[in-house]
Amino acid sequence: MEALAEQLRALASTNWVYAVLFVVAMAEAIVITSFAISGTIGFVAVGALVAHGLLHPMWSGLAIYAGTLAGDLISFLLAGALQRVGFVATALGRLAPLREPLAAAPARFIIAGHFTPYIRALLPVLAAGVVPLRTYIAIELVAALLGTAFFLSIGYLGAHMLAHIAVETVLAGVGVVAGLMLVALWIKAQRPFCPRAPGNGAMRRPAMRASWFFIWYLPWQAVRWIECHLRGTPSRRLRRSLASSFPDIRAGDILVVRLHAPAPWGRWAHSAIATSASTFAHGFASEVEAHSLEALPVRYAIAHLRVRCNDVTADQAAQFAQACIGMPVSIRARRSDTHRFSCASLVTHAYRKAGLELVDEGIARIVPDDLFTSPAVELVRIVHTERVSPHTRRYVFEARREG
Repeated sequence: MEALAEQLRALASTNWVYAVLFVVAMAEAIVITSFAISGTIGFVAVGALVAHGLLHPMWSGLAIYAGTLAGDLISFLLAGALQRVGFVATALGRLAPLREPLAAAPARFIIAGHFTPYIRALLPVLAAGVVPLRTYIAIELVAALLGTAFFLSIGYLGAHMLAHIAVETVLAGVGVVAGLMLVALWIKAQRPFCPRAPGNGAMRRPAMRASWFFIWYLPWQAVRWIECHLRGTPSRRLRRSLASSFPDIRAGDILVVRLHAPAPWGRWAHSAIATSASTFAHGFASEVEAHSLEALPVRYAIAHLRVRCNDVTADQAAQFAQACIGMPVSIRARRSDTHRFSCASLVTHAYRKAGLELVDEGIARIVPDDLFTSPAVELVRIVHTERVSPHTRRYVFEARREG
């Protein structure tokens, strides 16, 4: 340990160590390399080294601050230049629900983002194209300064509080934490906690899923709370209010979701089928899933549709949809496919199995608009769960009924 301490002192005594700090901070800020470098933990370690007198406080802070600014600006300009490329534009399109509130309140998002490791590196990419360059630079100058000062202060104050512990022991602990984070990211990339494809076995052991929960989810819970507060995102009380806005929903009813702007396939972007008075099934992400009504999206309008049929047919359709849970999802699924579904083809497949065709048989790929305009359904209500305050311009979430 004493030899390690001597090596650290020799390294810190050279001026080029600040160039290394600049490069590390820049690499941590650039989205391409950010997820391979635990820069935040490194900044805390730098603060500890400053407290032990091994690094100059002003030059250390300036090197990290300048590196962060350079890396964020590179990510912003790179994303702006590449968003005309097909697959990049597609990826950014999927992130539209995140980019809209960022464009409405860039200062809050960018400043808060500098206190959220790894996620912070995505903010320049999300801001490119929706936040003007001058505005982004002005906010970034303040946000990078606050973030740098915050993490250096944590290390500095922590080192003073733990002054009786040798510096090499503190750095060894930091290295262990950084290693565990990298291992957790690698495990996440292997996707061992997701359901396997049909026919390849069942879910992995519950103990492994529980381990992932404690390794990855819990440390980020505090960050999510801060983000929810800054964004004014919906509370659990609002989610219960949203669920209570559908008091007469029953098995077989259809729910369609409308975005703020039309999706590529129509105004109504997503659909689901109620499997009971409190749950629904839908084709989302990679497989058909089941959720409670409280899991409905709270930033859009939701239309409640009822199929013109008897209760027996509706119950049978709900049972068929329930039986499809776990099957793969693809937006390219055709109406004739029975091994994969889109959100809309799942609904029509369930009713087809129950003996009722909801949309014209000439439509090869069914979209939610086809369900909303189908003569076989009737509109019960439309529930709006978001409006914009005319005073603060912030999102106000409320379950208000229409129709």
